[in-house]
Amino acid sequence: MITIKTMFGLGDNFYTRFAFGNLPLHNVCLVTPWPQVYWDLGCKFGKPKRIGLRTQEDNLKQKFDWVDYGHIDIQPVYDSTKQQNVIAQLEAFIRKYPGTKLKQSFPLKQEWQKVSAINKPICLIRPNTLRKEWMCPARNPKNSYLQIFIDTYKKYFYFISIANLKHNEEEYEEPLKNTDLELLNEPIESVFNLFNLAHLIVCSQSFWWPLSLALKKHTIILYGSHLPHEKFTDTRFDTSNVTVIQPEPFDLQPVTSFKAKKEIPFAVLMSNFEERVRKCLEFTKV
Repeated sequence: MITIKTMFGLGDNFYTRFAFGNLPLHNVCLVTPWPQVYWDLGCKFGKPKRIGLRTQEDNLKQKFDWVDYGHIDIQPVYDSTKQQNVIAQLEAFIRKYPGTKLKQSFPLKQEWQKVSAINKPICLIRPNTLRKEWMCPARNPKNSYLQIFIDTYKKYFYFISIANLKHNEEEYEEPLKNTDLELLNEPIESVFNLFNLAHLIVCSQSFWWPLSLALKKHTIILYGSHLPHEKFTDTRFDTSNVTVIQPEPFDLQPVTSFKAKKEIPFAVLMSNFEERVRKCLEFTKV
C-alpha cells in the first residue's frame, strides 16, 4: 500500500484530488484531516498524528474509518519560488502512471444534500477573517469590494456569508453588512451542500475557489496580494464560469503582510461584477 500524506489545508486537498485525476487509489492510504474530499475515490485513510490547526482538529473529531500506517511514501510540499502552479507541483509528486488526466469534479454524498426553500438565486460570499494560528491578511481582498458587491446586487440574490470563527483565534477583519443570512462554524458537509445549492460564489483565495471550480459554479474570485491567481489554477481547467479580479500590477507580499497594495480601479471592478452576474442570472431559474 502506498501512503501519501496530504497537506493540511482544505483547499490544498481539493488541489490534490484534482491532481490524482483518474489514478487507481484502491491501494493508497491518504494521511489527511479531510477524508470527505476523497470519499468516492476508493482509497483508505490514515489519521494525521499531529496537526495543531483548529479547523482540521475539529474535523478529525468526527468518526472515520482510519487504518494504521507506517512509512510515508509521498509528502507533497509547495515551493512558491517555482514558476509552476500548485497543480503542476502536485503532479510532480503524485503522478507515477502514464496517461492520467486532471479531474475537475467533486460529487456530493446523498446524505449531505439538502433542499433549499429560498426563492431567490443564492450567492455565497466569503467575509475576510484573521486567523491567529495561520495569519494571512495579505490574501484578503479589500473588504469594501465585497461590501460593494452586496450593496449593488442585494435585490438579485439571497446573500449567505459563511465563516468559521472563534474568539481570540479567528475573527472578522470587518463584518459584512446587509447579508440575508450569516452562518458560523457550520460542519463542512453543510458547507458543501450550500455550495451545491448556490448559484454564485464570491470569494477570495481559499478552499472556496477549488470547491466552486469542482462543482462548476459561477464564481467571482477577488484577490488581495501575496500570490496571483496563476499560482492556484491550471490552463487545463474549465474556468468558463469564473471571473478573476486582482490588482494590477500584483503586489507580491509575504502572506503575513498588513501593508499590501490591493487597489482595483472602480470601473474594472464593476464591469467584472456586472459581466459575471449577467451570465449567472441568464442561466438561473428559481
